[in-house]
Amino acid sequence: AEDKLKLKMAIKTSSIKLGSDEGSYKTTSGDALAYLGNDNNFAEMKKKTMKLKRDLGGHNFEFAHPVGEDGEALQNDERFQTSSALALPSYDYARYGDTRATLSTEAKGDLRKSHFELGYEKTEYRTDQQDGYPERSIDRAIREENAETVKSLKLALKKTSLVLGDDKEYF
Repeated sequence: AEDKLKLKMAIKTSSIKLGSDEGSYKTTSGDALAYLGNDNNFAEMKKKTMKLKRDLGGHNFEFAHPVGEDGEALQNDERFQTSSALALPSYDYARYGDTRATLSTEAKGDLRKSHFELGYEKTEYRTDQQDGYPERSIDRAIREENAETVKSLKLALKKTSLVLGDDKEYF
């Protein structure tokens, strides 16, 4: 009973305040963009960027000839031989030197000519509608028969009058 009395007194004497905290009106993007300082070396970053730009602006491949530690060429080393190089006969520079095949002036002239011409095709002016529905050949007799029917229908339509609302029974 005494414990209950102590609890009752503690509840009556303690106070709880809700909502008494000072409000903070900030956005999350504002917090994220707040300057907290940095230790960037902008001059060094600019040098690195310029070097990278220069390197990327140049060529990005090299035709390398493998060279050993003593400076001797290793192109005959089997590690650097491709299967296609081994399959094809090699060119003997000692025997043939730097000679090249020669063509006659007539063959060179023919190779330098263009063997096609542009702009001489006949232009067909057609619409998509014309291409979608190709022409149908109609027999002349059928066309003349249809022409008579169309003429008589046209005359009949000119003479016909339309009357609305004179039904004998109105529903």
